[in-house]
Amino acid sequence: MNVAVFGSAFNPPHRGHMDVIDQLRPKFDKVLLVPSAAHAFGKKPVDIECRTKMLKLILGDYFANDPKIEVSLVEFDMVEESAEDKPVYSYDLLKQLNSLSPAEYHLIIGPDNAAPETWQKFYKHKEIEDEFALTIVEERRKIRSTEIRELLSSIAEDRSKRSLHNKLENFVGKSLSKFIIENLDSILEQI
Repeated sequence: MNVAVFGSAFNPPHRGHMDVIDQLRPKFDKVLLVPSAAHAFGKKPVDIECRTKMLKLILGDYFANDPKIEVSLVEFDMVEESAEDKPVYSYDLLKQLNSLSPAEYHLIIGPDNAAPETWQKFYKHKEIEDEFALTIVEERRKIRSTEIRELLSSIAEDRSKRSLHNKLENFVGKSLSKFIIENLDSILEQI
């Protein structure tokens, strides 16, 4: 079985992530979405319950129960089992997945992480290349979660601006936009 392993903070998930999934679906038997538990580059996302809910909402809008797409919280299990306070690295994630269910795992990265100066910073990047497969996707939608979080701060300042709500919907779709607006205060406390 060919499995695409697409790890991200998904903080929040957005249409750029959905475009990556759309690129992967025809090429793989399964697309495994892995929200980061302890990000290797030190990002501090909103809690996993919120990110999982957001991910399921946007997936529902774009891929409505596609059996090829699965959200996995394996990184959270790994953090719980580890006595060390360290991030979950891609290599360790791939090893864990393979030990739980052997398959042909492909680490999915974008062109930003594929750039040699960035890829060489990945923990055991050579071992990933030797033991697993690496798939680089196109960045056809240049959306950054950081940009969305900045927009959320603007919405908090002026909730009446319909143009801001429309812009958010353009980034994350209708269902997720509604959820974010309804939970804005809680989400903003965490970012």
